[in-house]
Amino acid sequence: MQTSFAIICGMRLRQHPIRHIAVALWTGNASGRDLLSGVLQYAQEHRHWNISIIQLPGEPADHLNSILAAGIDGIITSDCRNEAVARLIRETDAPVVAVEFPFPETETPADRQIDYLTSHNDRIGEVGARHFISSGLYNSYGFVTDIAFERAIAPSAREQAFRKTIEAAGLMCHAFSDWQRTKGQGIDLLHKWLLSLPKPAAVMCFYDPLAVRILNACAHLKLAVPQMVSVLGVDNDILLCETSVPPLSSIDPRHRDIGVQAARHLDAMLHGRRIKDVTRPYSEDQVFVRESTTRLPPSASLVRRARNFIAAHAVEGIGAEDVVSYLGVSRRLAFLRFREVEGRTIRRTIEDERLRLAAKRLRETGWPVARIARTCGYHCLQTFNAAFRRRFRQTPGAYRAEETSK
Repeated sequence: MQTSFAIICGMRLRQHPIRHIAVALWTGNASGRDLLSGVLQYAQEHRHWNISIIQLPGEPADHLNSILAAGIDGIITSDCRNEAVARLIRETDAPVVAVEFPFPETETPADRQIDYLTSHNDRIGEVGARHFISSGLYNSYGFVTDIAFERAIAPSAREQAFRKTIEAAGLMCHAFSDWQRTKGQGIDLLHKWLLSLPKPAAVMCFYDPLAVRILNACAHLKLAVPQMVSVLGVDNDILLCETSVPPLSSIDPRHRDIGVQAARHLDAMLHGRRIKDVTRPYSEDQVFVRESTTRLPPSASLVRRARNFIAAHAVEGIGAEDVVSYLGVSRRLAFLRFREVEGRTIRRTIEDERLRLAAKRLRETGWPVARIARTCGYHCLQTFNAAFRRRFRQTPGAYRAEETSK
């Protein structure tokens, strides 16, 4: 059942007019939910937006009618080709920020303010390929996409970058996209493809749900993962990745950050400005490694799950007990295994992650220190300043001044 709701962000209503923003995203997957989370984060911290959420592929016509009747000042969407989104754009003159799937060039409306943002899909494909190549353990490399996305930009860009990187290393890349080409034969074709790959094989998938299907196919064919086939997804959907068998390694495209950036772009457009897209480098630390690409002893596997959970939730104010609850083991066992493998406590690891993010934001943004402290999970500025000084042996302001002067 489709749902929608409105959120008014901000308290200083007398200082800024309320803007009516339509946010149309595919919220049925991790990437869409993370994009939405980023948009809402920006709206809560910066401006006064009344946000109407449209869950793609579409909402009932009466819901769209009510949104149009209320008036729209701006649109953020992940799919300009969707019928509901096309109607919003066609029946308003509001500026648009499109993420991932923009209008085809031949269909772009004339004289419209439209900014495009992507998660740099070519780099995602390259990171996946380099992750596999760096191990030097494979006799073949494959990329799996879904025919449902055959007209989309993202899959082809990821696959092309993956293939280019693999072939540049003197290796051969095999691709599969025949899921639904012939009715009822998609799974059979996939099974034949997996069996044909020289083993051990490394397979990257367009997104996590597709990677889980590959894991299931490997289980059916009795192809051991990761010994015979290593599988890598994209989106780092914690629910899917941690519950699949074996747990799925995945690249995190930082969709929440892209959502924040999309809102920032729209905010600038609403004030008559355009801002340049800030390109963020993609690196190996965005690959969340789990058992689908690396065999781990039980203690290391437990700690790996804890580290991934901390990386995903450190800024949300979690504590050691939240990590223990997530792991589903005794407090004593969690603490013991973590100290054995990491050489530090869970609490220290959480604080290190928060401070790492804070230092990154001090270097890369002009945000006030108080805002950085708050967005990194510190509710008290004095506590943040003391923790930062212990870790970096200088105040946040001194650290920023030193780093920006380099």
